[in-house]
Amino acid sequence: MKILILLIFLINFSTINSFSQWFELNSGTTSNLTSLCFTDIETGYVCGYNGTLLKTTNGGINWIHSAIDTNYSLFFINMRNSYNGFCIGGYNGNRDKLLYTTNSGENWLVKMNIPSEYQPYNILFINNLTGFISGAGIPYKTTDGGSSWQVFLPQTANHRNILLSSSKVNENIIFWVGTKFHPPANNDAVVYYTTNAGVSFIETKLPSTQLQDISFFNDQTGYIVGLGYLGSTTDGGSSWNYINSPPLYGSSVCYSTEQTLYKVTGYDIYHSSNGGLNWSVQHHESARILNFIKLINTNIGYCIGDDGIILKTTNGGIIGINNISTEIPNQFSLSQNYPNPFNPTTNFELRIADFGFVNLTIYDAMGRAVETLHNGELKPGVYKAEWNASGYPSGVYFYRLSAGSFTETKKMILIK
Repeated sequence: MKILILLIFLINFSTINSFSQWFELNSGTTSNLTSLCFTDIETGYVCGYNGTLLKTTNGGINWIHSAIDTNYSLFFINMRNSYNGFCIGGYNGNRDKLLYTTNSGENWLVKMNIPSEYQPYNILFINNLTGFISGAGIPYKTTDGGSSWQVFLPQTANHRNILLSSSKVNENIIFWVGTKFHPPANNDAVVYYTTNAGVSFIETKLPSTQLQDISFFNDQTGYIVGLGYLGSTTDGGSSWNYINSPPLYGSSVCYSTEQTLYKVTGYDIYHSSNGGLNWSVQHHESARILNFIKLINTNIGYCIGDDGIILKTTNGGIIGINNISTEIPNQFSLSQNYPNPFNPTTNFELRIADFGFVNLTIYDAMGRAVETLHNGELKPGVYKAEWNASGYPSGVYFYRLSAGSFTETKKMILIK
């Protein structure tokens, strides 16, 4: 009986993984969740309100609740390695709460000797000794693993910062984004970055009232989201390029490749395969606010939000294609899409004759790849592909199937 139950569970879980873009995991909590990190493909940590700290060691199938002596709102979690990590938050008058673990989250202890300045939202360690705390107030730096803290970005009576997010490029280059307040008004969205591990800083103002999140793919390419702002840099943050591609707002952004981006906006998960120039909504069944998204690799990702929601994808959020027949074709082929013209979704079939590597990609009229529906091995069979072009403008598009020596391209028309 136990074996039968296990087989049924694995079949159902496999089916969910194969045909869903994002599926919900059982977090075991109804608290709002704010931040997550993974130390390997199976081991991850989540924090949230009401002192919520969760851990999984099997890729999110089960979540273990850590017993901690606090009901503080925990905003950000950062594991320095597989054993050591910090989690930061606060509540009402006792605003600063820094928790730490030295045994992979088996126990979390409260670190008392930290600054008591405003509300901390973010913590980032660049090595075992050096880390930074930032939030609604004076940001601090430690060089002794958190035993002592010093101000690393002084504020004046004429301005103060709310720095909501940070991104480590390497041990010397770190970025922070947020808002620079000039009482009583005239607030600026601001980026601070250091190239010498916090010894000195460079400030960049951007046309928004608040920047929410920043993520770097390498030492040159990074992305920012905020209130009415989506921007990118290709020169290591020396300049930022405004991307005028709705939706402009985002609370969290991450990448899986240099051109493949994900962001959350309210209830929705958005995906771009061309560096943020176009976005499409990825499907999930939840109707809860989403707060944070993170891709572990090109296929596996997690998204968390209010009321304990944890979503996972095992295919990069791209359904791509589904097998629709047991027939084994005797030759490769690609059908004409239907309907055509279409708005915003269309379908087409592909017939795969031999096992091997298959690529199915959408191109715009200029020949630029705008979305990849599949890029990997496929067994022989008949497959149905669906493309949702809700994030793309009207026009002529092409879809191309490449499988071994076989290549075929067809045209389709999107009319909105």
